[in-house]
Order: sequence, then structure tokens, then C-alpha cells
Amino acid sequence: MLGMGDGSPLRLSLDRGDLWDTRLVPEVLDKGFTYRNLIELVREGDQEQISRRYSDFFSEYPNPTKLPAGRIEMQGPAAESMTCRLHLREARAEVKWQAGESSYRLETFLHAENGLGYIRLERGEEQELRPTEWVYLVAANHDGEDWLERAKAKVMSAVQEGYDSAFPGHSAWWERYWQRSELTLSEFEMEKQWYLTNYLFGSCSRKGAPPLPLQGVWTADEGKLPPWKGDYHHDLNTELSCWHYLKANHLEEGEAYLDFLWNLRPAARDFAQSYYESAGINLPSVMTMDGKPLGGWPMYSLSPTNQIWLCQAFDHYWLYIGDREFLADKAYVYFTETANCLLDLLRQGEDGKLRLPISSSPEVHDDSLHTPNRLCLMTVIPSFWSSVSAQGICC
Repeated sequence: MLGMGDGSPLRLSLDRGDLWDTRLVPEVLDKGFTYRNLIELVREGDQEQISRRYSDFFSEYPNPTKLPAGRIEMQGPAAESMTCRLHLREARAEVKWQAGESSYRLETFLHAENGLGYIRLERGEEQELRPTEWVYLVAANHDGEDWLERAKAKVMSAVQEGYDSAFPGHSAWWERYWQRSELTLSEFEMEKQWYLTNYLFGSCSRKGAPPLPLQGVWTADEGKLPPWKGDYHHDLNTELSCWHYLKANHLEEGEAYLDFLWNLRPAARDFAQSYYESAGINLPSVMTMDGKPLGGWPMYSLSPTNQIWLCQAFDHYWLYIGDREFLADKAYVYFTETANCLLDLLRQGEDGKLRLPISSSPEVHDDSLHTPNRLCLMTVIPSFWSSVSAQGICC
């Protein structure tokens, strides 16, 4: 939840990680949307067609996209002075402001366990505080049958219990969360960043829910689409947003990322078959919540090798926890199915090394054929795949 405004009004932006418009655009549904055709266009040097078929539609269509949930607006007098504070340890926001002769104090939290939001507004007048409380819930039709009625009942029950009754359970969850690790550094700003990062991670990565996409759950509700449509970027964005969870000892929250990738194997298999025309699995590097491509500059949005970065998430987890059942039943399976796709794409050069037909490069020289790596072949040493066997079931 984000707070904006000066009291006239004060706006609280709401969000939820699984609110998406997942409708695909015609270009992605076209049978010509394939890796094979991209290779031919690169060899022909046809930049116009590459952009039209693989990139331009990302900005031409509003969908697919992450969706903001909306906002709560509180109307009142404009603030003459205002202070805002986020209490990290208990995940509670506090706003104080002065308007004329009246002072106001608003505090709010999103409950760590039940998903309900709580707001309390106090107005100071003649040394007395008169509080008003609200409870809200962001509900959606994919919450199950009778979702709206159940959401209303949940909110009404929480209103009866009140802010003070709900806060201890919320605060206790965060206390347990912070007890799992701590860090002390001589550089205060670096230490502060570590705690802030873990706060953000604890706020939006939970077992049983999708992991944080590009903007997490802090999508601005300014009447526009979120930047880059709030998608899942697998060119290190999702990876580096999650990978610290092992050293921070937040295993359960980090497992949400692995569960997400594992459950998307059917979508990854469909994409490998339709786009790469190969076996195995491969997820789009820029994708929707359900594993479908959004398009964009193809050297990274449709990079086959970013799938290897996703494999590394399974490798990190296995090396950290040493669970051989996880290694055999998930990590080895995910590695093998990824290898089945990438090995289909590799071609042997005159030097005997395996190569991709076109490079998989980051954003160098933007989306143009002037990008050196777009025109050359990238050598792939097959030692990675031998390590799959070495670290697999037979080890």
C-alpha cells in the first residue's frame, strides 16, 4: 500500500500480486511468432520486420499487463505540515499532519496473515483523540466460489474485532520474521538497505502466492499502466529480487519463487514447443503471471538462455538445504527438461563447439542490428549439461 496526497485528499493505493489482464495480442498468437523466423530475419538484416513481429506490440497494446487494484481516498483539509514514517519492524505506516487548529494521526497496516488492511484515523481536539477505524480487503473472482460474499463477511468480522485486536498477531508474525537473521555493518546506509530489502521481500513473497514481479505489489494507481507492465523479467530481475532469501534465512518466503517456476512447467513446455519448436521447457524472459510472452526487444525478452538462470534458482536451493528428495524430484527434473529444449537449439561449429544460431544478449545498442552480439554466434560450452548428470540422481 502506498500513501499519497496532503489530506485533501489522502490517497492509499492498493494492490495485489495476482491481478492481471492476461489477454495475448495477435502477434504472439500468430503462427509466425517463432525462433526460427527470428533467425531468418536476423540473417536477412530486416530490422523493420523484427521490430514489427517481436517487439513493437509491447508498447502498442495495453495488454497483457499487471493491474493496480485501486485506491482509498480520504477527504479532509489540506495539510500545512506533514510527517510520514514507516515502522519496519512491525510493518506499520504512520502519518501525522496539521491542518489549521486540528492535528491528525493515521496509522495503517496490512495484516501479515489474514490479508486484511486496517486503518485508524485520530483527530486531536482539546487534548482528546477521536478515532475512526476502517478495514478493507482486495478480493477477486479467482478467490473461489462466493468470493465476494466471503470477502464481505471477512471484513465485517474484522471490523467487529477492531484494530487493536488484530495488530498483535500481525506484529508477532513480523517479529518471527526478523528473528531469522540480522546484520550489522559499519556503513549505516548499507545496513539500512538490507533491512529495507528484507521488509519488501517479506511484504510480497509468501508461500502459496505468486512471487514479486517487476514492481512488486507497489503498482502506482495514477491512471496508467505500471512501468514495463509490471511483468516478470527473467533477465536477472526476478532472480536477484529473490535469491538473497537463503542467506537471510527466509526459506518459506523464497520457496514461493521456486513453486511458481515449478508450477509453470506446462506453460514453459507449451512455449518451448510453439516458439522454439523444441522439446523440453523454456519460459519467456518477459512474461505474464501465467507464463505467456509479452514481447519486447527479442535479444532479452525472448532469450532461450535466461531459462538457465531460472535453473540456478533450483541449484542454489538444493546446495543450501541439501535435500536429496528435492534434488531428485524437482531440481534434476527442471534441469533435464531445460536441457532438452536448449540442446535442440544448439548447432555444432567447425571447431566442434556447440553454438546458438543467434546470440542471446542483453540490452546493448538497444533493439538494433548494430548490436554486435546480435549478429555473431555465441559459444556454449556443454560443461553445464555434464554437471547436470554429475550433480543429479547418480551422485
